[in-house]
Amino acid sequence: GAFDCLDCDLEGLFCASCLNSTHTWLSFHRPRKWRDGQFHKCSLADLGYLLALEHGGNPCPYIDDELGPQTLTIADLTGIHEVIVGWCRCASAPSTVQQLFRRRLFPASMSRPRTAFTFRLLKLFHMLNHVARTTPWDFVGTLHRLTDNVN
Repeated sequence: GAFDCLDCDLEGLFCASCLNSTHTWLSFHRPRKWRDGQFHKCSLADLGYLLALEHGGNPCPYIDDELGPQTLTIADLTGIHEVIVGWCRCASAPSTVQQLFRRRLFPASMSRPRTAFTFRLLKLFHMLNHVARTTPWDFVGTLHRLTDNVN
């Protein structure tokens, strides 16, 4: 299939593999698949993208242990995303919370994170709340609209 990205300045269409490789450090972009004469929304996870923590963006050699990769809900400036996360499972690996912090993600739970927020999203909310008096309700509603403005 042919894909493009709503958030990139790259021209042209890409195969899934090329789109994944160009997004190693752009985990929250919004790809679209060309099908039936128009673009359709999809996700990087649909294309097999893995947000690999630690190891310089490469998957941990122990990623396929009994826990394996997990799906996390991550809120970013571009919307709310379901992302497949590959935790580092090395013997000396930092905790999952530390791994998220190192990737500039703030976990919603410190014990078993399943949701996280990008630091840049939290900074934007802080500024909008302080300067424009944007409520959390309105901010989250806007995020939902960025994610899917139809439903």
